[in-house]
Amino acid sequence: MHFDTFTPAQRILRDAADARQTLAEQWLTAAQVSQGLGSHAPNGGRLVSQLRRAGKLLGVYVTNPSPSYRYPTWQFLPSGQPVDHLAEILAVLREFGPFEQEGRQGFVRKTAESSLTP
Repeated sequence: MHFDTFTPAQRILRDAADARQTLAEQWLTAAQVSQGLGSHAPNGGRLVSQLRRAGKLLGVYVTNPSPSYRYPTWQFLPSGQPVDHLAEILAVLREFGPFEQEGRQGFVRKTAESSLTP
């Protein structure tokens, strides 16, 4: 579809998709989070997945750049450890925000980039 033929709604959707992809590219992979947590396990992603399912990390399922959970950087200290009280913060967000349970037992905020990023 040529740019000039986009409706205002289509432009908004396209811009939102572009913003999501840009954010996802900046967020950490499970392997990067595992390394930041100090894990030396060959499958460190498993630890990160367990923490996400337990509500101790926020993972956002994205399809680009590849289908996977990505982890917004704001939830980590420079040391790679989660910020203080992150699990409590996420519990409040789950209680009051539009989170949904995915089949993979993780939770994803439908519009994570709108309010959970700096």
